[in-house]
Parts: sequence; C-alpha cells; structure tokens
Amino acid sequence: MAYASHAVDATRAPRTHFVRSERLITLIGACAFGALIGFGVAIIIGRYDAWALFLAAAIVLAIALYPAAANMADAGERESRGCKFAAKVHLAALLAWPFVIHVGGALFWLVPIAALSSLVLLASCWSGPARLVYRTGIQGVIVAALAAHQGAMLVMGV
Repeated sequence: MAYASHAVDATRAPRTHFVRSERLITLIGACAFGALIGFGVAIIIGRYDAWALFLAAAIVLAIALYPAAANMADAGERESRGCKFAAKVHLAALLAWPFVIHVGGALFWLVPIAALSSLVLLASCWSGPARLVYRTGIQGVIVAALAAHQGAMLVMGV
C-alpha cells in the first residue's frame, strides 16, 4: 500500500492571523489555566507569611512586565491608540499590584480586574501580528495564576 509522503513530511506554516473570537478564546483559556495553577499552588503550599507572599508576587510580576512592555512597543509601532491605551493600563496595573497586596477588601481586587480586563481589551482590538496573541496568553496565565493564588491566600487568612 502506498502512502502519500507529501502529507507526512509537510510542515505547517505558523499562524499569522487570528480573528477576534479566536483571540478572546485563547486569552480566556489561558486565564482559566492560570487560575487553576494559582489555586492549586495555594492549596498545595498552604498558609505562609505575608512578606513571603509579597516577594513571590514581586518576582512573578517582574516576569510579567517583559511581555507587557513588548505589547506596548508593538502597539506604539502600529500607532493604534486603543491598543496602546490597553497596554498602558495593563502595565500600570502590574506596577501597582505590589502596593495593594496588603490591602484587603474590594480595593485588593481592583488591580487584578484592571489587569485582566485590559488584556481582554487588548486582545479584542488587536489586528496585527499573531505574536501579541501568544504574549497576551502568557500574561493571562501569569496574572490569573497570581490573582487566584492571592485570592486563595486572602480567603485562608494570610
């Protein structure tokens, strides 16, 4: 029996375009995966000191700042005011996060909600290269994991 070798040996070209629904579903799936990771880590590790929580969040947020800055640079190159505003709001939310960790109540949730909603806005308005879609997915995983982890710690009473 003969097999067509061109179908087996063919390599796929990377995606260069996502429609809006694909961008949003990618981001929502990444956020759900990140929330699952953050909640799982919080349950596995348990309660610990608030300063350790602060230092861990600072390290994770420092990792998240690189793709956020790259998103803002891409939005600036395309001269898209809406996407640039969404990238700036996301970057500002990441920079403000360490300062509101010790605040309880509704103000604590303002920064994670601002970070995630700015990612949704950025994913919905973007029409450029696909690399931003992947970066927003990575940011969604990081932000959702940190928010779920800190939310679980808040519920546990840290």
